[in-house]
Amino acid sequence: MQATPTRAEEATPSAAARRRPRRRGRWRMAGVLAGAVLIIVWSVAPFLWLLRSSLSPSGEMTRVPISWWPETVTFASYADLLAALFAPGDGTTTAQLIALGLQNSMVVGVVVTVINVVLGFAAAYGFSRARGRGWSMALNGLIISRMVPMFAIIIPLFLLFSRVGIYDTYLALVLAELAVTLPFSIWLMKSYLDTIDVELDEQALVDGATKPQMLRLIMLPAARPGVATAAIFTFLTSWNSFIFPLVLSSSPTVMTVQPQIAATYSDMRADYDVLFASTVLACVPPMILAFILQRQLTRGLLSGAIKG
Repeated sequence: MQATPTRAEEATPSAAARRRPRRRGRWRMAGVLAGAVLIIVWSVAPFLWLLRSSLSPSGEMTRVPISWWPETVTFASYADLLAALFAPGDGTTTAQLIALGLQNSMVVGVVVTVINVVLGFAAAYGFSRARGRGWSMALNGLIISRMVPMFAIIIPLFLLFSRVGIYDTYLALVLAELAVTLPFSIWLMKSYLDTIDVELDEQALVDGATKPQMLRLIMLPAARPGVATAAIFTFLTSWNSFIFPLVLSSSPTVMTVQPQIAATYSDMRADYDVLFASTVLACVPPMILAFILQRQLTRGLLSGAIKG
């Protein structure tokens, strides 16, 4: 005679049923990890190949089949570039041309970032504290101007700079980059200043501080995370810019590194090792700046959270 299961036995799930959710969770976690690994490999693999190619002799890169590891590791291309950076020549070699481009990119990027932060912070403070429909319309106009594609303004800028005589100068590149980065920086820093209590700057003025002193000693440290983010955005945008220096400059003494690398490549003559090494070096300044300012940004956010 077969025993009839009790109600308690029917309500208790079997061991196999209890294991199913665990298995599903493990498979889900395995899928997430596999996806994360694929994304990391997809993102890092091009840079690793770039680094590998920069350590290989120029002739080894055109061999078939492709070698995934350089047969001969050499730092000659890095030595040539560093020598050209610290002792610039007349631009007759690929290393000298790219070294000039790196120097020009650094000059333009630093100048654009400093001007952007100074003017952008002052304008952002004005937009944040001012009240009225006109101020709101002006801010919306700035944001709309940022939506205009670069290709729509590059030709007018080229004609304008040629007419006033500043074509192929640092000033032309700085003004062009400011036209793109300044509206976004103002909006970004204004959004952060809106989170700071108005009583903070009013109290500083009551205590006898002037407007410049209040901005420099009170508001700037308080808005450090927003300022750091704007500085990172500005420098990266200027450093990675290609179309502006390509159209608004023509001489190696002004052209930045991005179009300079493209200009030194040709089907008839290409120093692949120097080109790859220069691309690796071009990645270093933005990475250093992002690392330094990211630490300051994190410190500022944590400080604000503790004070709050």
